Amino acid sequence: MRKSGIHRLGLALVFIGLGLPPGALLIAGTHEMANTDCQPPLLIRRDSSPWRDFTGDYTQEQAGFHVKAVAKLEGFEVPPHLQPGKPGEPVLLAIDRRQQRVVINAKVFSDLDRPDATNLQAGQTRQIGYLKNPQLAGGYAAAARFLVRAELVRSYAHLEASLCLSAEHDDARSYRATFSGTHRYCTNRCTDAPLHFTLRIDKQDGAIHVEGPPAT
Repeated sequence: MRKSGIHRLGLALVFIGLGLPPGALLIAGTHEMANTDCQPPLLIRRDSSPWRDFTGDYTQEQAGFHVKAVAKLEGFEVPPHLQPGKPGEPVLLAIDRRQQRVVINAKVFSDLDRPDATNLQAGQTRQIGYLKNPQLAGGYAAAARFLVRAELVRSYAHLEASLCLSAEHDDARSYRATFSGTHRYCTNRCTDAPLHFTLRIDKQDGAIHVEGPPAT
């Protein structure tokens, strides 16, 4: 028992030294985390969407599902919740009011599609685009969170989504972030439906995919 306790203490010290969160698991260079404490959840709301003013008709709404990467974002509007967190960090997304569109930073991302995670069936995968410069995005984990917060993955049908980063997997080949929660939609009445999807970023070519829930 004493030896086991010393072993657990040693592992705890390794985790602290590496700066890993509680629940993390190290396996031969792989970082896995199961998040059992999601407080507060990530709230994605239509009223703060960068596209909220560009859904006047079907054509305009459909055009917003494809996001152009541009070289310069100076002079464009940046949504308050997507402002850079620190001085010197680049703007990743901005609103071009003159052309009535939302654009993405071409130094960081390729042109991006905005797949609907609420319609993904078990085992289905959709490509979003490419992460060209992980460092400018703040790393793979930060890039994945940004894609969700900025609604580059659509996570609700009508009103809003409440999501938790429920698991992460990071190894030499890819980074994966799994989000779980609910999204609210309204037909005859408003309903909260379950939502589960995984973002995968390939570290070889930067390809970004969103995957539906695992097949049962």
